[in-house]
Amino acid sequence: MRTCYAFITLLLVLPFLTGCSSPAPTTEKAESNAISSAVASAERVVLTARYREDLERAYFDLKALRNPDERNFSVEVTYSKVCFYYGLEIDEGADKDRIWQSGHDAGRIASRLEPGRPDGYFWSAANLNALSKKNPLTVGIKSTQELRDLANRSVEIDPGFENGGALDILGQIELFTGLVGGTPEKAIGYLEQAVRYDTRDGSVRLTLAEAYLLSKRDTDARRVLREVIEMTPDPNFRNEHAKTVAKAKRILERRL
Repeated sequence: MRTCYAFITLLLVLPFLTGCSSPAPTTEKAESNAISSAVASAERVVLTARYREDLERAYFDLKALRNPDERNFSVEVTYSKVCFYYGLEIDEGADKDRIWQSGHDAGRIASRLEPGRPDGYFWSAANLNALSKKNPLTVGIKSTQELRDLANRSVEIDPGFENGGALDILGQIELFTGLVGGTPEKAIGYLEQAVRYDTRDGSVRLTLAEAYLLSKRDTDARRVLREVIEMTPDPNFRNEHAKTVAKAKRILERRL
């Protein structure tokens, strides 16, 4: 009889024991699905219109998923990317600095997680470059070497990544940091390499034209500015191209 009672007790308890052991895989799957969904949604925002409200939502969604105890490459690199674009859209002030700094840090983390991929290095550099241009004296000068190192590493892995974006950053460093050894001639070297990948919005060509002007190469500057105006942009970057074209026309009217 005692054996019978023991058997019945086991039958009653077994479902509870089984139930206690099952949530872990279910929870992990739910977390994985949440990460995949948030990353995919953020990537769509970055690729298409990049409206402030959408970027803000993507920023906070990814920020909530970042886990310092278990870093995820896709979360960190996409968060870094969103920080860069979100920082461009918000008003001037400390929030821009905080967001770009956060994006820079996340890109650094991503580069450690996947050191053989350009993503982390590039987006860390993009955020730091934006932060440096906003704060040239407090951030720009002291961050120049770090910025060069990040951009150079991205170029070493894939010079065409993000439409030659790292080469563009290297050109900007040389063009706008004369106090720390930058020259228009050095900028031209990087930007002429970057132009072959400039199929997005013409911004690389615009920077190259500025470098040509500083080097007294007006004919080359005029040619490149006309290329900006005549190029067919990436459909997802029409707004950026329109702004680039407006700047190119102003330069042509005022200086050429």
